[in-house]
Amino acid sequence: MRYLLYFPSHLKREDNERKAPKERIILKQQNSFEEQSNSDKKSLPKKKRCCYLGDFDESDMHSPTKAVKVLQKAKEEKTKKNRKLKALQQQNGKLKKRVASLEQILKEIKKKSFITDAASDVLELSLTGPAEQLLKRTQVGTSKEKYPAELRAFALTLQFYSNKAYEYVRRTFSTSLPHPATLRRWCKTVEGNPGFTHEAFITLKQKSTEAMSAGKKIICCLIVDEISIRKHIEWDGDKFSGYVDLGTQLDNDCLPPAKQALTFMLNALNANWKIPVAYFLIDSLNALERSNLISECLRLVFDTGVEVTALTFDGTSVNISTANNLGSKIQEKDMKPYFPHPITSEKVFVILDVCHMLKLVRNTLASKGSIVNQNGDIIKWDYIKELEKFQKDKGLYAAPKLKSRHIEWYQEKMKVKLAAQVLSNSVADALLYLANDLKLEEFQGCEATVEFLKIFNNLFDVLNRAGIF
Repeated sequence: MRYLLYFPSHLKREDNERKAPKERIILKQQNSFEEQSNSDKKSLPKKKRCCYLGDFDESDMHSPTKAVKVLQKAKEEKTKKNRKLKALQQQNGKLKKRVASLEQILKEIKKKSFITDAASDVLELSLTGPAEQLLKRTQVGTSKEKYPAELRAFALTLQFYSNKAYEYVRRTFSTSLPHPATLRRWCKTVEGNPGFTHEAFITLKQKSTEAMSAGKKIICCLIVDEISIRKHIEWDGDKFSGYVDLGTQLDNDCLPPAKQALTFMLNALNANWKIPVAYFLIDSLNALERSNLISECLRLVFDTGVEVTALTFDGTSVNISTANNLGSKIQEKDMKPYFPHPITSEKVFVILDVCHMLKLVRNTLASKGSIVNQNGDIIKWDYIKELEKFQKDKGLYAAPKLKSRHIEWYQEKMKVKLAAQVLSNSVADALLYLANDLKLEEFQGCEATVEFLKIFNNLFDVLNRAGIF
């Protein structure tokens, strides 16, 4: 049987009641209270306090001692409820203040170096909608509502630029933003739009299931590359295309035009296939933002059952910083060429693209003119220039593939073939022939350069192959 307790504040303690509570308890059954007439209701005191205690027997109130305990319990419950109400009111006030100054939140995460200036500019374009939606979702009873489009775009964009910034804002607004797993489901795109391609991960899941049924596991290498695209905005019949598009469903003509496309592709190491899994139209991304994207891709691939053991990209400075942010150490001393997988903590090895690195070696030697090796010997580009000049003047082609285009490499600096033909055994053997057999003075002392060319010739042969040794 359920009861309601009423504590009339105007009643005073009677003198003949020994050890009675300060306020007299009037106990009524709830059912009988509902059946009271209007005249009875009017006779009740205007000022009363009501506290629901739960189920108990009416006999508990016959004893003054038990009545005191019931009163004490009611007071404790009331105190707890008041404290909780006050805390909720304070929390609500703080949340309103935080939502009202979402610009301040962006300033804070920018101050903490969670996002860059470019990321902050993109996020500011969606401030009005998310601020209102965050305030609405912090209220009681709205947590199960669907996320509106504006809030989805804001959450995806923020998480794209920085995981730390997203967790900070989500924690600040009492988890009003969705869980990162929900974002990974949202950012899978269909019909070839920028983002993580949904169909690709479905295919990976099927490949993994087939391999597991045969007692095998698919092992892949994640290849990340960036290509330049022409800055151009055009109407495709539905919306304007050509702006920065991160697959976050943010549509705003204030976004900057995209200058590059960042692509992700998986190459199977124990099978004969490769599949693109994502691409993003970007203006520029720093090392922290790139490492965040790579971690998200590794998590999504892990969900399909495919194992990624290596990461390959160009040897640019931003990619080196990206690898270091992921947990590796790409440096001359104490090198650590791997980083832990974000889920399994298994080693994921960083392999710099051999073709790009070969071009960088050629560019360094040609632009600097000379390099000193570990023994203090000088490696000179002039020996290669003299070889090309000698072949042109004398008509003796000891290194038949070496032409003037190899010396004037800057006009065709993207061609790997030219760099591989310069840093080759044929050029090294030709220099030794001219120095040792023909005894030509301009080629004397070329031993360090010959050793340098042979080392990179062998390295290129070792790394530029698809099979297992």
